[in-house]
Amino acid sequence: VHNGRLALDVSTTSNDANGTTTDRITKVPAVVVEVGPSFVQTVLPPALVSRLGLTPRVYGLLAATAHRPTEHERQAADGALGKLDPDLKLDVETGFHNSKLWMMLMLVGAAAVIAIGATMIATALSNVDSRPDLTTLGAVGAAPRTRRLLSMSRAGVIAAIGTLLGALAGFVPSFAWIHSQRSSSLLYNGGGATVRLHFIVPWLPFVLTVVVVPIVAMLIAGLLSRSRLPSERAAD
Repeated sequence: VHNGRLALDVSTTSNDANGTTTDRITKVPAVVVEVGPSFVQTVLPPALVSRLGLTPRVYGLLAATAHRPTEHERQAADGALGKLDPDLKLDVETGFHNSKLWMMLMLVGAAAVIAIGATMIATALSNVDSRPDLTTLGAVGAAPRTRRLLSMSRAGVIAAIGTLLGALAGFVPSFAWIHSQRSSSLLYNGGGATVRLHFIVPWLPFVLTVVVVPIVAMLIAGLLSRSRLPSERAAD
């Protein structure tokens, strides 16, 4: 579109023996609409189509339904369309479905096992080092559950710091790579249009990693810790 006008190249082929093709360029008012990737490149109003001498044909119909069609309704619609034209078919848009979510959840599960295992090891070593402090707490009359609460707090802090640092370590290179691709060139999506990469946070795996993993680590530490505080008795 230049100065609010678009040049249309209309080709017409005659039906005579020569089959000559006539090209004519027509400039019409036009406007550019940014709608993102689309298989539609140009939208013409019916009045312009008639003025150009073109004959439109029905390529497809778009309809909005009050509810998602059931399987019985889809079969009935396919049967009705098949009677009109065997090539007609019904396509129901059900929204975006992430087919690779299971793979990401498996990675989150593997990372959670490693994080919880490392947390339990670090918590156990910390509990051994803090035995004199626990003995002192027992001597001054601390509640028996203090030992378990301390173990759970250590596990929570270790797991929270580890998962948060791991998430940040994953976000930084991902964001840097996507930003470099967006600033360097456009990517071709194979469908006749060019699209840009967008940085989208996977909130479900992120919450599972940063929030759920520390909570699970705390619960496991609480289950594996003793409630009774250690004590030292002097023998005569």
